[in-house]
Amino acid sequence: MRLLRAQGSLARQDSSPTLMGERPVSKEQLLWLTDAEQWAALVRQGGEEYLKLYAEVATLLQADKVEDVKGMAVADINGARRDGYGDLQPGLNFVRNLGSRGRTGYLYDGKWTSTLPDTVDGEEPKVAVILSNSAFDPDNKAFTLGVLRHELEHAVHNRMAANWLKLWRGDEKARRQPFRSWLRGQQLSPVDRALVAERLAGGVSSTEALANTEGFMAAFATEAPDLPLADAPAEEELKDAANFWVRADKAVQAEVRSRLLAFGARLTGETRVGFRKTLVKLRAENEAWKDLLDPLIQAQKATKRP
Repeated sequence: MRLLRAQGSLARQDSSPTLMGERPVSKEQLLWLTDAEQWAALVRQGGEEYLKLYAEVATLLQADKVEDVKGMAVADINGARRDGYGDLQPGLNFVRNLGSRGRTGYLYDGKWTSTLPDTVDGEEPKVAVILSNSAFDPDNKAFTLGVLRHELEHAVHNRMAANWLKLWRGDEKARRQPFRSWLRGQQLSPVDRALVAERLAGGVSSTEALANTEGFMAAFATEAPDLPLADAPAEEELKDAANFWVRADKAVQAEVRSRLLAFGARLTGETRVGFRKTLVKLRAENEAWKDLLDPLIQAQKATKRP
C-alpha cells in the first residue's frame, strides 16, 4: 500500500507492503558530489559542513519520497539543539549531541514519541528524522548513507501508520468504531498491519528488522570491500537485522528475507563475493539466525560465481 505522498492515495487499499520506492545508490553515485578525500576533510571540519553532507546523502537517497520530507537542501534541514517537541520539525533534523547516530519518531500534541495515538481528536502526527554528528564517519561515506536509509525506513513505517489514522479520523462513519477495531476491517498487507500494530504499542522489533535490513543494503552496496568491522558498519546493521528478525512478526520476517534475497541476486563481482562471506561468517556466530541466513546462503550457492 503506497501511502507516502498524494492525498488521493489514502483511499487505496491493496495487499502490497508499503515501500519507500527509491532507486538504490551505486558506488559511483556515492561519489557524486564529494569524493572520499573531500568527504573526510568536511566531516573532520564539522560545524555547518554536517548539514551540507546531510543534504548530499539525503538527495542521493531521495529522502523526499517520504511525505514529511518537503526538501533535501541545507535550508530544509532543521538544526535543533535537542530532540524535543519544541525543537524538532517534521522532515529532516540535525541534533549534534544526540547520544545515538539517528532517531525517528512522531511529533504531536506536545510530544516527541515513537508511539502512534489512537484517539479521535488531537494534532496530526508528523514524522521527524534526526541524524547526529556520530552518523558521519570521515573514513566511510557509505556509513552515513546506511544510517540515513535506516532512519528513512522507520519514517516510511511511521508515515504509513499515521495515514491510516488520518483516514479513520477523517471518516465520520469510521469514527463510530475505535481505531483499532476499524483497522481490523481494512485491507492492509500483513506487513503493514504488523507495523501499524507495533506503532500503536510502541514496539520496535519489526520496524527495526526492516530498517536495519535497508541500512545494511545501502551501506554494503557502496562501502569499500574488506573493511574491518569497526569501519564496516554494514555488517553491524545485518547483525542487528538478524537479532530483531528473530522477534519480528512472521510477515515481516518473510519480507526481510525476500528483500535480502533480491539484494543478493542483484550483486556482482567482489560485492557479491563479500555478501556470501558475510552471510557465512554471521551464520557461524549465532544459531538463532539460521532461519534467516540459511536460505540466503543457499541462494548464493545456487547462483553462478562471477
